[in-house]
Amino acid sequence: MLTEHGMTPHHYGALMTLEAVKVTHQQHLAELIGVDPRNAVSVVDFLERRGLIERTRDPADRRRHTIRLTAEGRTTAGTLRRAGEVIERDMLAGLTGDERTSLHALLQRLFEVTVDR
Repeated sequence: MLTEHGMTPHHYGALMTLEAVKVTHQQHLAELIGVDPRNAVSVVDFLERRGLIERTRDPADRRRHTIRLTAEGRTTAGTLRRAGEVIERDMLAGLTGDERTSLHALLQRLFEVTVDR
């Protein structure tokens, strides 16, 4: 699904994260999506070239740039989110509701213990 849009999981993660947090700076975005801040530069540059995000000087700290989705970025994030939901629904179709709930809880827990390291 991502290759159809010319994106990687890091691009997707950045878009979904920005959709949720609205505005952040590059280093914080890198932390949120779990990539080294140096590697986040290429992710942010790619999304900016595609017109999906915009960077502006942070008025509180002129050394930093804030990052936010553009209108096109919000549209793209919504399209990708809905496509991901369809894939997830199809992939989990063989599980009961309780099994899906358990799986989500376990994945959330795995994420939490990984982030805490």
